[in-house]
Amino acid sequence: MKKNLFASLILLAICLPAFAQNTFPVRFAQGTEIFPDNFASTRQFHKVASEELVNGLYTRYIQLAKIMNAQERAAFEATGARVIAYVQFGAYLVLLPQNFDFKKIEGFSPRSVMPVKPEWKLARSLRELPYGAWAVHGDFIDVNLQLYPSIRIAEGAALCRSRGLEVLKEGTQNGFVQLRIHKDHLSEVAAMPFVQYLELVPPPGQKEDTRSRALHRSNLVASDAPLGKKYDG
Repeated sequence: MKKNLFASLILLAICLPAFAQNTFPVRFAQGTEIFPDNFASTRQFHKVASEELVNGLYTRYIQLAKIMNAQERAAFEATGARVIAYVQFGAYLVLLPQNFDFKKIEGFSPRSVMPVKPEWKLARSLRELPYGAWAVHGDFIDVNLQLYPSIRIAEGAALCRSRGLEVLKEGTQNGFVQLRIHKDHLSEVAAMPFVQYLELVPPPGQKEDTRSRALHRSNLVASDAPLGKKYDG
């Protein structure tokens, strides 16, 4: 009995590392996903729905068997696949042209191609209740929406309004738009093809106290000592 148990433990110790090496877990904020090894079938039969396209581009997670260095990434993007972000392990969020030929990236050890699920776009602040009181207005909440770089901020804000969403503010960089949406419509907004990320608006800033003056060393220029600068602005 003891011998069988010992043999089983040895087999488990051998198999677990092999399993871990072959599964390539992808760690999102809400948990770990295991992408299927589906590149071969995707390369032959991949189709893009028209509603996924934004200015002729669509998004996919492409997982490689290894992490690209700077030179490899430049060569990868020369195929027409634009990397937006990286997610552990070996998974890249990529913008692709409508008729992208996946054969172009065969030399980069691709193993998986995955559509972006809406739940992968939600920040932790939108997945945990209760929401911060500063962002709640009855049944509505204020959120920051980040657009994919395939679309301009003004264009993204206009698309939000066309879908009946209230736009509170248009950012000036990084593709951010601030919205007020119904708390039950988060998944619908996250599913929109031009949305990269959603998060609850951060809490309002607070005035610094006297300790913060010392921590930031501003007390040195505001000193009342005889030789102090006495700056109070």
